[in-house]
Amino acid sequence: MNSQLTAGDEFAGYRIINLIGRGGMGRVYLVDNPRLGRREALKVVSSPDSEAFTHRFLREVKTSAALDHPGIATVYHYGVDSGLPWFTMRYAPGDITARLPLRPMDVAQIVSSVASALDYAHSRQVIHRDIKPANISVGRRPDGSIDRVTVLDFGIARSADQTRLTSTGAFIGSIAYSAPESLTGGTTGPATDQYALACTAVELLTGAPPFTAANVGALMQAHITTPPERLGGRLAHLDDVLQRALSKDPGSRFRTCGEFAHALSTATGVAATRPRTPPADPTVVAQRRPDATTPAANQVVPVTTADTPDRFSRVRHALAAARASWREEHPLSDAALERRAAAAHLGNALTVVVVRPVWSVVRRTPALFGVLSAVLVVAGLIGFAAAGDVVARGTDSIPAQNYAYSSTLALQCAGLGAGAVALGVVLFALHRRYRARKPVPDDRHH
Repeated sequence: MNSQLTAGDEFAGYRIINLIGRGGMGRVYLVDNPRLGRREALKVVSSPDSEAFTHRFLREVKTSAALDHPGIATVYHYGVDSGLPWFTMRYAPGDITARLPLRPMDVAQIVSSVASALDYAHSRQVIHRDIKPANISVGRRPDGSIDRVTVLDFGIARSADQTRLTSTGAFIGSIAYSAPESLTGGTTGPATDQYALACTAVELLTGAPPFTAANVGALMQAHITTPPERLGGRLAHLDDVLQRALSKDPGSRFRTCGEFAHALSTATGVAATRPRTPPADPTVVAQRRPDATTPAANQVVPVTTADTPDRFSRVRHALAAARASWREEHPLSDAALERRAAAAHLGNALTVVVVRPVWSVVRRTPALFGVLSAVLVVAGLIGFAAAGDVVARGTDSIPAQNYAYSSTLALQCAGLGAGAVALGVVLFALHRRYRARKPVPDDRHH
């Protein structure tokens, strides 16, 4: 029987809803379990090559079914139908690749959750052997923050003391995330999963795995012999951690996946809280939302001193924190940062060279003074319109993780608009008062 099923088909007592994944071993379907009235994920193995393969596969699925961890998709049932081995597991929606690249802080949180699940499995002598983004589900809260991370497809996992599931020369797993020892027929173990997790972390950070090649042979050779490139740039602070986890020698990697995750979280936390320039105010800006589940090292906590800032200062710092969060999600290249710095210097120069002389002329010319007031009022109205546009778009067109920044942008537009209108009115009033008091020069005295 062909393992390819379509919506509405019945297989092993389950009703197929739709195809949700595929790989070298088979296909994964979302199915309805009519007996329990719930949805599950069903994996059907494509054309097993022998009865011995089927026997070993079912034995290893049984091993995986014994795993009980909140970060592992529970294996419910398994068996053989029409000659095809299959198993069902908890359905955990949440495509991790939908928004790549991810923020370093989010990647650290995902890696920590996966590492916890893997270390649990390793403590029970079970190796996953196919860690990759497609086998990690990330559920998110309405505000876009990470809620639950689940490791999928422990169905090809094997006990560390058992023989390989594959026959001689064959290989199971995704080569783009495969450790050198698994490609050369060496001994696989917990460090093999750690290598795959590090490959996954690189892809989540950059949008691509650490090694790419035009063909499978070249890709395998790259894993075996080619040192991984350093990420550099805004991710340079993570290079040392990732380079160690991607070592060709399993013994040179971290002792456990948890150690790797802790090192990555520490490096990310240092980078996230390191200021771009020395702060003028020692008061740390603002605290993240209390419902955000970020590592403790990544949380920024306000420091209370004797000179606690007033409400206006706290709002100002909160806005600065929102801008910093947005910059973290939309990092600029070094060239872009240099252009912005150059623009700031140019603005300062224009203020001295152009703005001051122009102001000296405007304040002596009633018509220009009135035009300036009108321009400020119009600019204020444009600011109000921009704020209304941001609010009108709502959350449908604004990603959840950027909503806080978008709200801040609306407030800033409205605030600048109100300030411009108020300044225009005040300047016009002062101008009228100034002209009323200023004596008119009499040409007859000259």
